[in-house]
Amino acid sequence: MNQAVFQFETSAAFGLYWPTWLAVTGIILFCLLALYAGLLFFANQKFLTRYRFLLPPTLRGRIMLGIILAATLPATSLALVLTERATSERLDWTADLLKSQTDNFGRMADYFLQQSLSSLKTLATEIDMGDQQQTQETLYRIHRSLPGFVSLLLIDTEGLVVAATEFGSRTISKLPLDTDYVLTPLTSGDTFLSGVNHHPGDPAKIVAAFSVPVNDVTGHTAGVLVGYSGLDNLKRMKQPFLSRNDIESILVDNQGKVLHVSELAYTKKGQHLDSESLLADSYPGDNKLFSFMQLVPNEGHMRRYLATGHTLNGGWRVYLMRPLESIGTAMLGDYGVALAWLGGALIISICLALAMVSGISGPLETLDRSVREFDLSILQKRPKPPVGAPQEVISIFRHLGDLDKRMRKTYSKLRKALVQGEKLRGELIYVLSNREDEIQTRTRELEEANTTLKRLSREDSLTGLANRRWFAQFLSQTWRAALREQRAISILIMDIDDFKAYNDNYGHQKGDECLKLVAQAIRKSVGRASDLVSRYGGEEFVVVLGDTPLEGALKIAEQIRAAVEALGIEHKEAKFYPRVTVSIGVTSSLPSHDTQPETVLIAADRAMYNAKHEGKNRVAYSTAARTGTYQALIIAGETPKRLS
Repeated sequence: MNQAVFQFETSAAFGLYWPTWLAVTGIILFCLLALYAGLLFFANQKFLTRYRFLLPPTLRGRIMLGIILAATLPATSLALVLTERATSERLDWTADLLKSQTDNFGRMADYFLQQSLSSLKTLATEIDMGDQQQTQETLYRIHRSLPGFVSLLLIDTEGLVVAATEFGSRTISKLPLDTDYVLTPLTSGDTFLSGVNHHPGDPAKIVAAFSVPVNDVTGHTAGVLVGYSGLDNLKRMKQPFLSRNDIESILVDNQGKVLHVSELAYTKKGQHLDSESLLADSYPGDNKLFSFMQLVPNEGHMRRYLATGHTLNGGWRVYLMRPLESIGTAMLGDYGVALAWLGGALIISICLALAMVSGISGPLETLDRSVREFDLSILQKRPKPPVGAPQEVISIFRHLGDLDKRMRKTYSKLRKALVQGEKLRGELIYVLSNREDEIQTRTRELEEANTTLKRLSREDSLTGLANRRWFAQFLSQTWRAALREQRAISILIMDIDDFKAYNDNYGHQKGDECLKLVAQAIRKSVGRASDLVSRYGGEEFVVVLGDTPLEGALKIAEQIRAAVEALGIEHKEAKFYPRVTVSIGVTSSLPSHDTQPETVLIAADRAMYNAKHEGKNRVAYSTAARTGTYQALIIAGETPKRLS
């Protein structure tokens, strides 16, 4: 079913309807270019670092891009405006053309129809129906003067055929009196123009019947003269101008049947424009633009038309229509011309841009090359700007030349200073070399002195054992380590028996030698480097044994006692033994937060006095459980493990 798809209220509506791809492409291109320009304009350094691919890396590329954008955006905008204006003007022109030509075509069709009826009526007065032979000859003569008619037919009041011309292969002798183009002239005496009819002699022909009454000598209606016309003369009325613009025409009678149709209108003569046809539901009124769609035969697609109509005096209607494809083709031609001019202008702009960019980038490249090849050690010519360089670039070259001159002066002074500096450097190296040897010698002497002082601060000057101060530090460190690792620590305190008598009898020199020999014996008996042997004061010595239980401490103490006795140092003033001996006190403890190293030291000292009380030259022990001597344990056959 045909329906009016849209009404053309504005030309812009049609412009955006048909060339959608062109308008949308231009708008998208414009928006993309505007977005790109906006991004570059408002972008910060962080954005450009992340999206650096948006900008060409070279100055030439960036200037070219800016010029192309500056030329493309206005060109795109102008193209869109021209597209809309061209569409508007083309549509307005088509509408005016259709309206004016429809009105002209309608007036000519009215004139043709009325002229045909008038001519037929005038010639009908020459017919005398009384003489049949004369009537036939008159009818042939009338037909020759009316070339637009297919045939003529003369009938009497009974509907009988009196005469006919070129009636066709089928002959009839009578027409029904109720036929409209026969009945009206007979009853009213008026002329009549029928709608679409099939030719009585050739039903395949679609014709319009023109009928006028034929009167006798008394003035009464004696018959009807009927002229059948295919309206072929209307084809000659179609102007060449309309043909060149693909404007087609359709003529329908007052019953909606097609009487005349152009070659490409895809409508047949005799077709009834009912509700299933293309124009039946679309007509808005005379000289008003409307559109419709029609299926193109053998192509399977719909074609859209613009059309106007005009109603003739007899109720007939003429339509002029133009396919939108023709309008679109004409528009594309307009767009092509406009785009060609815009493209040419854009190419010229790009060429001018290239020339301008070369005038800027060329001097900059020369400047870059001069900077890269600049060498103060070589006498070079002063860099000069190329011919045609901008004033700003010339200024840069001038300042670069001045900088070159100043730098060369500075470089000359620097070279002289460097030569003098090298001479001074050689002298300084010689002096420093001698000073360095002297400094190294003094450093070694200081290190040796420091080592000696450190050793002397820890050692007893007579025996070479650790002194009492180093003993106190070592005991504290060993105690903390044993507390942290929960290991036993043992302390041995020993005293040379009757040493005062020895010293008084043999003298202090012999006493000092005795102390040295005893110290050496103690050190050899201890053996482990992790243990400490210290002179506690006078003839007293202390041994600190880390990670050693009581059993091990007693064995080491016994070894010390035996080693000292084995020295065989004569001691006549001794009460019990004629040789130098030692009494040793031993204690062992597992450190805890409730005990202090001084407590263990007191217990060892008490054990030493027990050894002296038991007869000297003994090893005594003291624990939290009991006290005694090592010798007593051996005699009793007990093991030191039972003491802990």
